[in-house]
Order: sequence, then C-alpha cells, then structure tokens
Amino acid sequence: SSPPCRDGATSALPAHERAARPVAGPWTTNACDSSQSVREPVAPCRRLSATICCMRRLVDIDLLGDEQLQGQMAADSLWILLGGTLVGVLGAAAFPHEPLSFLWFVLLGVVSVAVLPIHELVHALAFKVASGGRARITFGLSGWMLYTSSPDTVLPRRSFCAVLLAPSIVVTIALGIGATLFGYPLLGWFAAIIHLAGCTGDIGYVRIIGTEPLANLVQDTERGIALFHDE
Repeated sequence: SSPPCRDGATSALPAHERAARPVAGPWTTNACDSSQSVREPVAPCRRLSATICCMRRLVDIDLLGDEQLQGQMAADSLWILLGGTLVGVLGAAAFPHEPLSFLWFVLLGVVSVAVLPIHELVHALAFKVASGGRARITFGLSGWMLYTSSPDTVLPRRSFCAVLLAPSIVVTIALGIGATLFGYPLLGWFAAIIHLAGCTGDIGYVRIIGTEPLANLVQDTERGIALFHDE
C-alpha cells in the first residue's frame, strides 16, 4: 500500500510521481519516496493545509546562469528608466524650486547606491517574517547583481511573492515620500524609478510564478527558485 503522506490520508499518485527530490526547509519534510516510509516533519514553522511531504517539482529557474532571462530583465529595466525619465522631465516644470545642479545629480547617485543593501535587507526581513523566523539568510554578489538568498526555504506561492515584491513596494514608496519630506520631490521620483528598474528580477520571478498555476509552493535556491506542486 502507499505510504501515508498527510494526516491519515494516503497518496494516490503513481510511484514515479511520488518519487521527488528531497527538499529541506522550514516548511517541508523529506519528500515522499516509493521505497521508504515518510518521515515526520522536521521543525515546521506552521502547518499549511496539511503536512507537506509529497511534492512534484515543476520547474527550476536559474537566474544566475540564464542569459536570456537576464537580458529580459535588462530590457524591462530600460523601459522603466525611459518611461520614468519621460514622466519626470515632463513633471519637472511643477518643481521649479528644485534646480538640477551638479550636487543634485551627485545626491541622486549616492541615494541610488545606498539603497541597494537596504533593498536586500528588506528581502531578508520578509523571509524571516514569512518563515516564522526559521529561514537561513545569505547575501551574495553575482556580476552586477546583489542578491539575498534563503537556500532550501519553501513557502506558499503568495508568501513567496510577497517576499519578492516587498522591497519593490516598500523601498520605492519610502524613497518618494522621504525625499519629498526633505524638499526634494523630483529627486525622490528619479531615485524611486532607478530603484524600481533594479527590481525587474523580483518582478520577473513573480511573473514566472504566475504562469505556473499548478505551482502552489516555491523554493528559494542558491541560483534562483524552484516551483513545486503539493500533491
């Protein structure tokens, strides 16, 4: 008979579909294997609809090694920069008290660079909150990309999307509001646009997750993400 995979339930999947790669993380146990009994959950953060043990791996996204995906991100960033700059130039007339001096551009550059580690810290905080504090956080640099990773952490798709979008929303809004409060609304607009243009990787992940309706769980990996279906 099939090994129990949920609370009192058994898996009706064929053996070849129940055999999945083990996925360690605060939301998971060892994946079901047709040749052995299912182990008890290892320190789960909380229960989802039931204990997760049988998952089907749908797709792996290797952002660090996918040049086509990186190219799409770069194109998206360019469109955001062009559109945001056009709106900013047209709106500059509304802020005549904010001259575009050399110091203004230096300040814009400093703010845009300083916000990069803040962006990653927001990701880290979001991972901690979504995982109940159990996520292990690492930071890295790949080429021109700073990134935050929580290897093997698995979250429900909505929670993972919230982790991905947290800096895009929180940091971008904070830049606009903060600069406006200090009397530099135009600088705040351009700083927010530059930051948003750097969020295309996170936004791209959310778009990919949205194209996989069966993916109800998302795992963070050292090179990207993996999408799973909880059977």
